[in-house]
Amino acid sequence: MVRCPVCGDVIGTYEPVCVIRAGSARRSSLAREPALGSGEAAIMHFACWLELGVSRGEDDGASTAEAQSGSEIR
Repeated sequence: MVRCPVCGDVIGTYEPVCVIRAGSARRSSLAREPALGSGEAAIMHFACWLELGVSRGEDDGASTAEAQSGSEIR
């Protein structure tokens, strides 16, 4: 069971997650990459990641569109 460090809820297998590793972020899921829960990367609900960016005033719309398409998030 993997928990989101932002909200504390369990991350479901098919829920979109933000994977943060070595200063870069990307979108994935535990269904796509089951080893994420035990790896070196930090993961959180994608929605929580979006809320963090918005609450810090960092969401310019471009990163959200790129992330939703599955590319690396800048």
